[in-house]
Amino acid sequence: MTHVFILGAGFSKAVGNAMPTLVELREDVLERLDSAPDLEPFGNDLEQWLSYLGADQPWLTDADNLRNRALFSDVAQIIHDVVAEKETAVREKEPVEWLAPLASRWAADQATIITFNYDLLVERALMAQHAVSTLADLYAIPLSTRWPAGTSAFVSAGPPLGPVPRLMKLHGSLNWRYSGINAPITDELYLADSQASWQLPGETAVATSLRDEMLFSHKVPLIVPPTGSKSSWYANQALRTQWIMAAKAIWNAESLTVIGYSFPPTDLLVRHMVGQHWTPGRPAVVVDYSPRPVEAVQQLLRQPAVEQYTTADNAVADFVKAYCS
Repeated sequence: MTHVFILGAGFSKAVGNAMPTLVELREDVLERLDSAPDLEPFGNDLEQWLSYLGADQPWLTDADNLRNRALFSDVAQIIHDVVAEKETAVREKEPVEWLAPLASRWAADQATIITFNYDLLVERALMAQHAVSTLADLYAIPLSTRWPAGTSAFVSAGPPLGPVPRLMKLHGSLNWRYSGINAPITDELYLADSQASWQLPGETAVATSLRDEMLFSHKVPLIVPPTGSKSSWYANQALRTQWIMAAKAIWNAESLTVIGYSFPPTDLLVRHMVGQHWTPGRPAVVVDYSPRPVEAVQQLLRQPAVEQYTTADNAVADFVKAYCS
């Protein structure tokens, strides 16, 4: 039995206001495209538009479907770049006060953290608490790594000295790489960076050598865009393993805490996974800056008894104070 946490965009937004919501992400994506598409037929919804682009439509020619797929890949890269830039902006300030005690408690409890965020804010907080010396100890997914030619992995990080939480990033991560959506299901996933400091590198930091830059130049970021239908993205065996482990964690959960995630009706995969594996009656907590997600969680978990932290400005801080006391 373990404490399970589900983190959505609202969690990252609470860590740093620069982190985008889905609506803000839509605006950033459209701004960076060479020609802004008309999203009105899709209700101005980024998720619906990407769902359309990511699947072949029977009324389109092969050429049109290929163009849609290419645009879909472009948007996935833009999403990666936007989130990375926003995270850098957040790191220009000191972390919010509640982040360090939350990370320490997660480690002490060996909590399972299921997140749909691409950023590395959770990883940076845990490494700042010296919970792990390499991110490979956090991720509940088989990841490979690479070394430049002429070097080796002779010197490696030691095992964790204390309890470690399990981090499951079901929509991918800024520091994961793979061969693309058309890769075979056995395609290896790579950890492009095993370190994550909160501090930004200084101006005197040594530039990455050319051979380091080339390590993953033929790979693309593993970012699962916000689409209503994501089944084609989860054919990869390593990604499926992570989802299986997440489902088992919810099934065996001692408690469930949802921070900044509203279980939107379009995200059927997540709703089905949680709804089918949760045992009603166990402690459940909703932490959000709005009370609106509470009803959705109550219905999905099939239980009216849900503890709430929905104060407009201090929801997460109030929860962390209670959780860590």
